[in-house]
Amino acid sequence: MAILMHKIEQNGRVYAFEFDGRGGLLTVEKIALTNDAKIGVAREYAVLLKLDSAVLPFQVPRVVNFRDSKQACMLCVSAADSGLSIHDKSKGLPDLLFDAIASLRPMDFPAVLPRSTFEWFDVSLERVTNPVIRRVAREITSDHMFAVCAAHCDLGSENVFSNAEVQPENPKFAVIDWELFTETAPAMTDRVGFWLGQHHRKFKREIGAWDSKVAASHFLNTFRDAPGGIAAATLALLGLLNMGNDLAERLCGVTK
Repeated sequence: MAILMHKIEQNGRVYAFEFDGRGGLLTVEKIALTNDAKIGVAREYAVLLKLDSAVLPFQVPRVVNFRDSKQACMLCVSAADSGLSIHDKSKGLPDLLFDAIASLRPMDFPAVLPRSTFEWFDVSLERVTNPVIRRVAREITSDHMFAVCAAHCDLGSENVFSNAEVQPENPKFAVIDWELFTETAPAMTDRVGFWLGQHHRKFKREIGAWDSKVAASHFLNTFRDAPGGIAAATLALLGLLNMGNDLAERLCGVTK
């Protein structure tokens, strides 16, 4: 058993890892110590129960145990299969994976929604100081219609595992940490989140960090020809900003 208390003050969680006798990881347990962390862990538990019956082209953690008390909320899940390791984000992700997550939107949920539906938009826009992003966002009218779908919302972190390095022709994937999953998000959310994660080092290097205006130009050029274009990508970016995504904050010029 190994205990990880990295950033415990920041995220209010302790992680416990169970190994077999040969050092193989068996289970991962999240122990939430704050109210916000408890809400997130309980939300992930509910999501994983729903996903247990879903047919997906990637592995999802299986719930082993869940306990909720006044002191803590604990969720124990199965580890990713042996042979899978943290996916190299520079290799990208197959459309099949993005599309499978997006398809988890219930059929009776709307497929398009006006910008006015996203109540966080105006609040997020007020926080944006990067003029490149702000200029695009301000051109999005309240009645502008956007495609919506289900989204993991945290693919840019190290939450995707694969064996793509050893089996590039037929890779297997696993996706973990479903706390932020939502059934109705701007359609480009996961693609934008993954793009941010791909450029993590450029944003956070101590010397020569990516200038936010330069980064914004790269961002808009990347998504200019994507479905919905730069407006859809910017809406997704502001949604991630609203969720507290630190790379979205940097791209938007938010300082703390």
